[in-house]
Amino acid sequence: MRMYYDAVDGADPEDEEGLRELRELTAARVLLADRVEEWAAAEGRPVEAELVRDALEYRHADTPDGRLGRWGSAEARGFLLEWLPRQRTVLPGDPLPEAPEALRALIGYVHAHELADPLAPSEAAALAAVDEAAAGYPAAMADRSRYGIAKYWVTAAAERGVDIDDEAALGAFTRRALAGEPGTGADPEEWRRVLARRAELDAAGPARVLPQPPVALPDEAALRAAAAAVPLPEWAGCPDDGAADPLRRWQQGFDALFAPEPGALLLADGERAAFPSPFPSALRENWERALPDVLSALYALPAPMPLPRLRASLAAAGEGCSAEERALLDADLVRLARGLELLGAAECAIGRADACFVEALPPLAAFDEAADADDPYRGLREELERGPVPLLALTPLGTHGVRLRLRAAGRIAPLVGELAAAPPAGLLGALAEHYDEESARAELSAWVAARGGPAEAVPQLVAAVGRAPFRARRAGLLAALAGALPAPDGTELLHALRADAALGPVALSALLHLDGGAVAATLSERDRRLAVAEQLLQLHEATGPDGIRALLRAENAATAREMHAALADSPHPDTEAIAALAALLTETARATAQQSRANAADTRRRHTGKRRR
Repeated sequence: MRMYYDAVDGADPEDEEGLRELRELTAARVLLADRVEEWAAAEGRPVEAELVRDALEYRHADTPDGRLGRWGSAEARGFLLEWLPRQRTVLPGDPLPEAPEALRALIGYVHAHELADPLAPSEAAALAAVDEAAAGYPAAMADRSRYGIAKYWVTAAAERGVDIDDEAALGAFTRRALAGEPGTGADPEEWRRVLARRAELDAAGPARVLPQPPVALPDEAALRAAAAAVPLPEWAGCPDDGAADPLRRWQQGFDALFAPEPGALLLADGERAAFPSPFPSALRENWERALPDVLSALYALPAPMPLPRLRASLAAAGEGCSAEERALLDADLVRLARGLELLGAAECAIGRADACFVEALPPLAAFDEAADADDPYRGLREELERGPVPLLALTPLGTHGVRLRLRAAGRIAPLVGELAAAPPAGLLGALAEHYDEESARAELSAWVAARGGPAEAVPQLVAAVGRAPFRARRAGLLAALAGALPAPDGTELLHALRADAALGPVALSALLHLDGGAVAATLSERDRRLAVAEQLLQLHEATGPDGIRALLRAENAATAREMHAALADSPHPDTEAIAALAALLTETARATAQQSRANAADTRRRHTGKRRR
């Protein structure tokens, strides 16, 4: 049970990982919404689980970062004043859905059960944001210009007595209304506003964006010293008067580059005598889009970016694909690299491209010479393998500048060390869902040091694992903790926890995940049954009954019997969950057997009929 899932756009039958992520997300939304509904009822403020599921769907799919445990003003307004008015249909005579209360319950549950993002606004701030947005909720739900297209016509039809469950009648009404027939109540101006808003949404593109990985930066004093050493060019627009804070002054100069005129000067700096005015450029006309794309591509890379690889990315995004335009892009990128180097934002070099930029590229033989003549990636692998090529990497100062711009745009840009004051559960959740191994170790090390060392810090983290409200989340948090501790501390911690009455099964599961072969060879029969039971329980919680049914259909009869045996005589301490899961396995096996017998009987009948004919 995670609080973050990768963006899933549809379900490609060929994409097994995507289908698994979609199943887990669907089950998580249902499970979390049901838990919120139960918790809110116990608190004396009942809410509808369906509205909580709506909030989770919005937060996952229609916000840039998709973090389910992070709610602030932008998210509250987006859900109550934009998403619900567009998506949720309220028929004539029906009450307005109590969405603000459902959102308050979700926020309350998330904070009460330590599921909140560690850098999320406080519970009080989040609830205040809901109250503020809720004041405009009734008006937003009544504003037809905010309706989605389907909702607009369903509402209009229902208001005029059309049976909206009759697809033919609904379609006929819509066609008559679009034709402007009298009696349909069609309002051309209102319909124009609906279409205009839809066009705005389409033009904005998908709400979800690729997550930014954590970056490590020097402290502010070191960044300020680096900024003070940069003689900003005239076109940066920040005269060095000696009074301004060097780091702030540098950031102002860096931010100024994103406007077209300073950008053109940066591209031309040092080359003005060699180019007419305006000089030929592929980037200049689209500078306000091109520069953020370039800097985002350079941000948090593990190795310097080869400029030919950057040129291909820009060309594929529409900056030009012909041979002439590629030559212009190459010249632009060399001048841009030089300009960024003058600003202290980047470092230029000539060298071999790192394998991470080469291995994913298709070879020249994979392209059709005629059909793919203008494909910007055609021949790129061979170009990088021949080398050497121009390379470009952000400096720590440049990374700092890009990070501040990302944050100003509402993006999450994690910084190693920023979670030193985070609560234990929030820290582990972030490590499990947003950090790579190296960054996780650095972040955990800073957190542990801030609490006086492992003897004080690790018990707090283990206690947080034990408090997690979901089985799969306990497993994820414990695995993140063990993986981020220095070797062999993580493995030793898991071995020690095997004797823990509550966390023993989770620790065994984490050990098998981290060092499966070596641990599996040492398992007793009791431990083997315990491991199987824990894995099945985690799968059941993560994917629901459908996931268990799908597993049984995919396995052979012997494996299914092994699962039954593991549950029938399981040493797992959660006897209630084991009994429920065993009943589900028995029910599924019985249904599968009945279906098999029915299929066999049908086959025999068809075969007998053919012989008689």
